[in-house]
Order: sequence, then C-alpha cells, then structure tokens
Amino acid sequence: GVPVELDDEAFNTIKVTIKGKELKIHEDFEIAGYKNNNNKGTMTVTIRGIENISEDATPVSGTKTFKVKINAKSLN
Repeated sequence: GVPVELDDEAFNTIKVTIKGKELKIHEDFEIAGYKNNNNKGTMTVTIRGIENISEDATPVSGTKTFKVKINAKSLN
C-alpha cells in the first residue's frame, strides 16, 4: 500500500500538550518519522520538539512516540 502520513489537518484532531499548553505543529514540534504505516493496523508516529526562541513558541526538546490506527479503505 501507499504509506499513510499525518498532515497538518490531522493535528486538528490530535492534540499534543505539555503541562496543559497545546503545542502547534511546525512551531513547537515536527514529525520525525513513522513506523508500520503501509498497511491496515497500527502505525507509530514519532514527533520531535523544536527548540524555538520566539516569544510565541514553547521551547520543546526531545522526542515522543504515539500510536495511530489505520483503517482499511473501502473500494468502490
């Protein structure tokens, strides 16, 4: 199959927070990689903090992984 990747719109439903503050993709963190994202099942997503120096961004470092379920696509 075609690899499944999360887009910016997906992060409207997936919330990433640290100490109650919601982080923003491309400002506070970026997607570092995927594992098992080619077929139906569960993929692993790794995100990496972006160490920002701007006032609006939250300085975040390190990585975090989480799992996302991939559903089968119906064929018409």
